[in-house]
Amino acid sequence: MGGFLVSLLGGSRHQIGGPVGALIVLVAATVTQFGVNGMLLSTMMSRVVLLLIGALRLGTFIRYILSALLFLHRMAGSVEAANVELDDLDPATTSDRDVVVCRIGGAFFFGAAAAIGTVLDRLAERPRAYVLDLSAVAVLDSTAAATLDGFVRQARGRGAAVFIAGARPGITRVLPAHGISAPAVGVSATAAEAVASGRALPGPAPA
Repeated sequence: MGGFLVSLLGGSRHQIGGPVGALIVLVAATVTQFGVNGMLLSTMMSRVVLLLIGALRLGTFIRYILSALLFLHRMAGSVEAANVELDDLDPATTSDRDVVVCRIGGAFFFGAAAAIGTVLDRLAERPRAYVLDLSAVAVLDSTAAATLDGFVRQARGRGAAVFIAGARPGITRVLPAHGISAPAVGVSATAAEAVASGRALPGPAPA
């Protein structure tokens, strides 16, 4: 719409069009928070930074950095975690409060560890056991493993058991280095097996 209006009105030195139009939002936010003087100061600072980048011939280097950041952002956005109904695992099972299944999928690395950690912390149920289904996790780094370790410690502190299900061989080699191994957690080939193991635990679900 902005480009159409600029073209329709013929253009002038007071109009902003094209890619620069997206900067209007940033300029308006800066003026609102820091005033006109703050906006002018930030403009001067960015000009100095651009001059330094040009003088040091860092343009290509910056391009690679931006590409890497964009890649990490997209990878982090591909990771998801969701509760799974027990009926989705086995038609013969009946949903109850004894076992909670959380399925994590995607590349679980430092860029998404905080988001997944928040999802795990928000699990309001107090079951007898948690099942972390990692069958859809392709990559898991040390930060993600530390996030899982923190969740395991919290769950065990509440008296609940934790089972890791469906983890690939490469992931099962990373987890023990962060304390995620027996007897702290149970390991099962599938989520259905982990659910069965959780239901077989003695005693009532923790309050």
